[in-house]
Amino acid sequence: MAYIEFNDVVKEYPAGSSSIRALDGASFAADEGELSVILGQSGAGKTTALNILGGMDTATSGRVIVGGRDITDLNHHDLVTYRRNDIGFVFQFHQLLPEFTALENVAIPALIKGDRAADAYKRAAELIDYMGLSGRADHKPAALSGGEKQRIAVARALMNRPSVIFADEPSGSLDSRNKEELHRLFFDLRREFSQTFVIVTHDESLAMMCDRVLTMRDGVIVSDMKKEKIDE
Repeated sequence: MAYIEFNDVVKEYPAGSSSIRALDGASFAADEGELSVILGQSGAGKTTALNILGGMDTATSGRVIVGGRDITDLNHHDLVTYRRNDIGFVFQFHQLLPEFTALENVAIPALIKGDRAADAYKRAAELIDYMGLSGRADHKPAALSGGEKQRIAVARALMNRPSVIFADEPSGSLDSRNKEELHRLFFDLRREFSQTFVIVTHDESLAMMCDRVLTMRDGVIVSDMKKEKIDE
């Protein structure tokens, strides 16, 4: 059984007396430890699909299963728990809190979860060190480069040891060097920790390196190509 199952998912948004269908029966699957990307033009439905997978939106119909758990009909409380404990999310523009240091930003998910502060900050420091940014732990986001901010955002996404990380255009705002470094980080995490990723991107160079490439058009998956795992 696939680790992620997205089965015949429809998502409609009200628009006056009618509705807009962002997803029109989209279906795909992804395996554990796989690095998958969803490609498609703007408006294809990629971010809508990712938001549903990440528990930030709900499907109008269809079923969504992550790690054997059907998240389709979870209530608000259970969705919050799912987002906090089971997944990590990386946004295009990092979404770091400007008033906190890098260390504090990374520790926040564990503190919200209720972990002891000492344990949370210890793990946060270890993750920042893994990112190669131990010397930047006490800096606030304004003092970090774009690439550094995104690596801190990835560390934050890893904080609660999620089963899967969802990323929405994570390298979209980076220059070519930082983009390449971020992509290599994803492959390092996949290789060393069998971390599962689903990444929405326009970047075909990243797609060419991934285990599975899903192409979306007009709210449906029109192509699903699985390749042999490549350890970049």
